[in-house]
Amino acid sequence: MISLDDARWQLVQRVVTSQTFKKTARLRAFLTYVSECRIRNEPELATEQQIGVRVFGCAPNYDSSENNIVRSQARQLRLKLESYFANEGRDEAEVIVIPKGAYVPEFHRRAQTAEAKAPAAMSRPPGTVLALAALVVVLAGACVWMLASRRAGPPAAEKTATAFEVFWSKLFQKDVPTLVAVTDHTHLITEDLEGRQIPLNEYIGGGYRDDVHEAGVESGVVPKELDFANYYLTDMSSLLNVVRIARLEPAFAQQMQIRPTRDFRLRDFVGANAILMGARPANPWVELFDHDLNFRYRRSYGEGGTYCVNLKPKPGEAAEYHSSFSGTARTEYGGVAFVPGLNRRGSVLIIFGTSGAIHEVSAEFVTNERLSGKFLEGLTREAGGGQLPYFEVLLKSTSVGDAASDPEIVAYRIVR
Repeated sequence: MISLDDARWQLVQRVVTSQTFKKTARLRAFLTYVSECRIRNEPELATEQQIGVRVFGCAPNYDSSENNIVRSQARQLRLKLESYFANEGRDEAEVIVIPKGAYVPEFHRRAQTAEAKAPAAMSRPPGTVLALAALVVVLAGACVWMLASRRAGPPAAEKTATAFEVFWSKLFQKDVPTLVAVTDHTHLITEDLEGRQIPLNEYIGGGYRDDVHEAGVESGVVPKELDFANYYLTDMSSLLNVVRIARLEPAFAQQMQIRPTRDFRLRDFVGANAILMGARPANPWVELFDHDLNFRYRRSYGEGGTYCVNLKPKPGEAAEYHSSFSGTARTEYGGVAFVPGLNRRGSVLIIFGTSGAIHEVSAEFVTNERLSGKFLEGLTREAGGGQLPYFEVLLKSTSVGDAASDPEIVAYRIVR
């Protein structure tokens, strides 16, 4: 387990949540993994072969002499690190270096500059300090918290809360737990192997683990001796979305209860607020709130694609929204739903996406007041009574490589 007080781990989290690394999901995953290997003193897990399998999803026996993905991404990572420490991270006391010909990072104390040696009276005021909170570690199921702090200042004058602030205050309330369920990709793989949607009652049933193991073995994908049902696979997008939320307010990180999705039980959601990462195929708990959703996500089993269904299209809207390609550009659909909790108590935020990339875009939309503030203010006016209503919104984004455009609102509904 990595200590939250480890300065090296805190530095890694500042780097992967920076603007420099914002649109490079692969490089974030790469740096996080090899840094874990370094901090845990497990350099044997940071070989080219292991990185290819554990970070980039290569087959265990892939030929690294023919597939150079690790080497090419390592070059990009070194360039990104140089850029970060030369610009955003220029005030960092330590730097991260990945030596050429190796993949285990090194942490070096930055050489003092003339400015740093100047008398205190001549030094610049400190910038905003970011303290970091947490990631749920992929496969191991361990959780690491990220704490965000801001520089203290004089008390601000009282002002009316914005719709954006009202929205998040409904999800984080004093003495009310906020559950966070990340995507369950072990379950997603199982559904693909069986070629069907597995309902929630089976997912939480006593025989589910046996069914998962049987599906893997019968397909020939999983060796009989491998206990596949006990693997907790999630995606980096879910973990980074947790970080985005934790950074909004220091108290949010402390209040979130993050557990593997399969470890939640129905009673946990009674009277609690919740944040569900992922659409129905990858997060079975979304089924609890289907009755409030017009935009639902389904999977084309056998084809490996997730798409959005518009149950009641309005004029000008499509009945289905599928990902599409145009040259090197990919258009994808996602969105968020803000709905009442079980028994209409508490509130639930669901973050959707037809892929990991749009999943991150959807989370960026709802955690960035610049992107969602006007939309939330408009909803408040439309609903009347000065109260922010429950809602769902469908978003579209076009990406080229790791760069994605700001989300465009395709359609929305007020949840009555």
